[in-house]
Amino acid sequence: MIRRNSRQRQLILDVMRGEGIHMNADQVYQRVKQADPSIGIATVYRNLNLLTEMGEIQKFQDRSAGFMYDGNPKKHHHFYCRYCKRYFDVSFSVEEQMIRQVEDQMGVSVEDLNISLEGCCNQCKDKQEKEKERGKEQWN
Repeated sequence: MIRRNSRQRQLILDVMRGEGIHMNADQVYQRVKQADPSIGIATVYRNLNLLTEMGEIQKFQDRSAGFMYDGNPKKHHHFYCRYCKRYFDVSFSVEEQMIRQVEDQMGVSVEDLNISLEGCCNQCKDKQEKEKERGKEQWN
């Protein structure tokens, strides 16, 4: 099916790619609404799902059981910072070896692989280290 590229869909795609961050549908809606106050939340949801189906953006499960959208359409994984609650893109090549090993050991056919890493991002780690140093200074 050929779909025409609507102005609203292009606006949503521009927001997704321009922000460079992972957002849920409501966050996308809030940003798109700044550029086009007439756009509705249903239009945003419909176009996010369509852009996902078209391979223009990625949709992945959020820790809160909702979905996040990513303007980077290339295959990659995510790192979630438990402190600032942000997602970061991660690329690495161990997945081929992992898939082969699972298929060989279990006799299954792996069709998709999603890896989500969790921890503390660099900014939060630096902030924690500075706070720790400040705490030491108070006791000296």
